[in-house]
Amino acid sequence: MNYLSQLFGFLCWSPVQLARYSPRTLVLGILLGLVLAGTCWWICTNYYRLWNNRFQMGPGLYALCGIAAVFTVVFTTVFTGVPFLVRGRIDDWSRISQPRCQSAVDRALRALSQRGLKDFSDPYCVSSHEWRIVSDGTRRVVYQAYLESTLADFRQIDFFLGRFLGPSQVLRRPDAMVDSIMVDRARRLGRDPGSQYHTDRALEAAVPLIRSALFREMPTAIYKLRFQSVLLFLLFQAIPFAAVGWAAYRDFKEQT
Repeated sequence: MNYLSQLFGFLCWSPVQLARYSPRTLVLGILLGLVLAGTCWWICTNYYRLWNNRFQMGPGLYALCGIAAVFTVVFTTVFTGVPFLVRGRIDDWSRISQPRCQSAVDRALRALSQRGLKDFSDPYCVSSHEWRIVSDGTRRVVYQAYLESTLADFRQIDFFLGRFLGPSQVLRRPDAMVDSIMVDRARRLGRDPGSQYHTDRALEAAVPLIRSALFREMPTAIYKLRFQSVLLFLLFQAIPFAAVGWAAYRDFKEQT
């Protein structure tokens, strides 16, 4: 039940993001929702006639049918806006993201320890985020750990969407992303040979790479969110439809 409430709360932001990115699509979604709501109302107030033509619905049942129709408009708007919701959450994270340097360094140290690597000349500089790494192989391990730390930052900030965008999906091609950071390092040091390529700069380079990877995995998240939103819609709609059907069935049994 807690997951359903989290899902509902997350999806409620869908119309907001839809209005932010595409107001015209929002209007079209609402118009389509009104058409579907009218259809829902007609079905809800008439389907019981399949087995009981004499049943007369009361005000309470009409109110439930009205709620079902309103929820249909809401659902249609939410369903339309899911792609914009995912896009907006990723964009917002990339603008405010400030992955913690110490967390990234700790993750890198663990990765080096697991591989038996300690190929940097001055380990005491780790605390100040100034890595003097000798080997490119070690450097690649460190930068991949930075990418993982950046993704972990996204999943911590947006924990619900992070359920659908885990490391196995986003970091399927880490080598190409590490290459991009290596290129950024070479470009920076080429401009200023005496400078250091600090952790904070590597993390700044990692954020747009993770953002691009998240965008590549958007279809998966959109599909899962839409599928779950449909299940939530059907679960909610089952309440008024079941109430009308049960009332009509009881009336039919009383007549017979």
